[in-house]
Amino acid sequence: MAFDAGAEPAAGDEAADRRALEALVIDNPDLEWLEVLLDEFNIFEAAGWTRQEARHSDFLAFLLDPRQTHGLGDTFVKRFLQRVLQGAGGAQLPISPIELDLWSLDGLLVLREWQRIDILLLDETHKLAVIIENKIDSGEHDDQLDRYWKAIAAQHPGWTQLGIYLTPDGAAPKHRAYLPGDYALVINLIEALLESRAASLGADVQTSLRHYTRMLRRYIVNDSEIGDLCRRIYQKHRRALELIIQYRPSLESRPLTIISDLIEQSSDLLRLQVRTNTVSFAPLEWDIPELRTGTSPLPSLPT
Repeated sequence: MAFDAGAEPAAGDEAADRRALEALVIDNPDLEWLEVLLDEFNIFEAAGWTRQEARHSDFLAFLLDPRQTHGLGDTFVKRFLQRVLQGAGGAQLPISPIELDLWSLDGLLVLREWQRIDILLLDETHKLAVIIENKIDSGEHDDQLDRYWKAIAAQHPGWTQLGIYLTPDGAAPKHRAYLPGDYALVINLIEALLESRAASLGADVQTSLRHYTRMLRRYIVNDSEIGDLCRRIYQKHRRALELIIQYRPSLESRPLTIISDLIEQSSDLLRLQVRTNTVSFAPLEWDIPELRTGTSPLPSLPT
C-alpha cells in the first residue's frame, strides 16, 4: 500500500485514529518486550558478522575444534556430525552415528580454506576427512564440491570421506556424496549443549553461544522472537501502524533542502528548479540574457 506523506486523514476518522494510537503505545506488553529485545546488545551484530559467510565459518571452525578454549572438547563436533548423518534418512552413509559416538576426536585437525574448502576436518586416527561447504547468501558455483572431493581423495587416499553442504535452509547439494545441513541444526545443538553443560561452561563461553544463536535466529534462519512479535503487533495494531507510516518524516526532503540552500547561498551557482526528488542548478556564468526564455534564467534544462 502506498501512502502520501502529506495526505490528511478522512473526515470523521480522527477519534478512531487516536484510539488506535493509544492502544498501540499504552499498556502494550508486546511492544514493550520488542523494545527490550531490540535494545539488547549482541556481540556478533556489533561486529557486523550477521551475514558474513567467512566469519560464520571462523566461529563454526572454532566450535568444531576439540582443542579450542570453548570447554566442549569433542562434544560439539561429534554431535554436529551425528545430527547431519541422522538427517540423511535412508542414504548410504560412510559412517554411522553410533560408530562415531564410540570414537574420540580429541586429535582432530580443523583447517580453514585449505584448497579453498571452507572447513576441513581431518582425523588421522580413524582416517576420516570431513568437507564442510558453508553457504549463507551464495550457492554452488562451478564444480567446487567435486573439486574438493577429488582434492581430499588425492591427498588422503583410502580415507573415509564425508561431505556436508551447510545452508540456512538445508538446501540439497548437487553433488550426491554430500549431505545437507542447516543452521537450525546448529542452533538446536548449541542450545542443547548450553542446557546440558551449564555447570561446566564458562560464563563468557555461554554468553558468546547465546549471542550467536540469537543472531542466527534473527538474521539467518528467520525464526526469531522479534519476527513473531512484529507480526503479532502488526496484526493487532494495523490501523495505528499504517497511520504512523502515513505521517512518517520524508527521508528524501531533508538532503534536498540542504543542497538547495547551499546552492542558493553560493555566489557561483544559480538554482533553477526544485522538484520532489531533484534540484537543478548551473554555473552563474551560464546566465546569458540573450539565451533566456521569458523571465526565467537560462533555457529549460532536460530532466
